[in-house]
Amino acid sequence: MELRHLRYFAAVAEELNFTRAANRLHTAQPSLSQQVRQLEDEIGTSLFERDTRKVQLTPAGRALLKETREILRRTDHLVEIASSAATGKASELSIGVSPLAEVKIVPKIVPIMRERYPRISLMFHSIATGEQLTGLRDYSIDIAFLWGPLNEPDLATEKVLREEIVAVLPAHHGLAKMRRVSIPMLSDMPCIGVSRKAPPPLRDALVALCQQAGIRMRWSHEADSVSGHLNMVAAGLGYALLPEYVKSIMPRGVVAKTLHLDPPPCLNLYSVCRNGDTLPALSEFRNVVRECFAKN
Repeated sequence: MELRHLRYFAAVAEELNFTRAANRLHTAQPSLSQQVRQLEDEIGTSLFERDTRKVQLTPAGRALLKETREILRRTDHLVEIASSAATGKASELSIGVSPLAEVKIVPKIVPIMRERYPRISLMFHSIATGEQLTGLRDYSIDIAFLWGPLNEPDLATEKVLREEIVAVLPAHHGLAKMRRVSIPMLSDMPCIGVSRKAPPPLRDALVALCQQAGIRMRWSHEADSVSGHLNMVAAGLGYALLPEYVKSIMPRGVVAKTLHLDPPPCLNLYSVCRNGDTLPALSEFRNVVRECFAKN
C-alpha cells in the first residue's frame, strides 16, 4: 500500500464520482480506477458499491476513510515541518530534562526563547539518563541536560552549571540547627545511599566525598531518584547527600545543610547533543543556555 493509493481512494470517497475525482487529481479515470482496485485487492474487500448511476462507500470503505484522512493529514503536516525547518521559518526542538534542569534550567531559558525565537517550539521530556542518551542517538530528542563527566565520543558536551552537594536531614534531628555540618558528624546516622540505577556521576561523587572525608558511610537504604531520597529522609530513615537544588523542592520535615569541607563537594551539569548537529534551532537554544549560565 502506498500513499498514492490512499489519496486516490480519499478523492473518490469524497466525490463519490470517479470522473470528478480524476479531474480533481489531474489524472486519467482509467488510471484512478486501477489504483482503487489495487487498494481493494490488497485489503481484500470492496471499498465502493458501483453501479451505472452512483458510487457509494461500503462499510469497509467508511471505516478506511476516517483513518485515511488522518494519515494524509499527518503526512502533509510532516512535509510542512520539514519544509519550514529547511527554510528556517519554524522549528521544533525536543529537550531531555532531569529534575535539576526542570528546576534551574527551564525557568530561565523558556522566557528568553519565547521572546527572541517565537517560531521555535520547545518540547520538554522528563526521562532518565540512559533514555536521554538513547534519545539523542535515535533523534527523538535534540539536546539533553545530564550529570557529568560523560565519556560519549559521539556526543558533544558543554558544562552548564556546578551544584554543591548538601546534607539533607530530618528537621527534628539535632544537626538540623547547625549552619554547616561535617561528614564525621553524620557518622552515627544511617545514610540513604544512591542506587546503581541512579546516574553514575552522582554515585561517583558520593564515593569521592567519602574518600575526601576519610570515612566509610553506613548505607541503610537506597533510592534511585531525588524524590525517593527526600521521602525516606522525611520518614526518618536517615540522611542523604544530594545536589543543592533540592532546597527548592524539599517536603515538610526536611532541611538541607552545607557540608563543612574544603573544597566543597560538587557535581557538574552538562548540555549534551549530537556531534556536528547543524539544526538552527539547536544552535540558538545553546547560545541562550550559555548566556544564562555564563558565570556558573
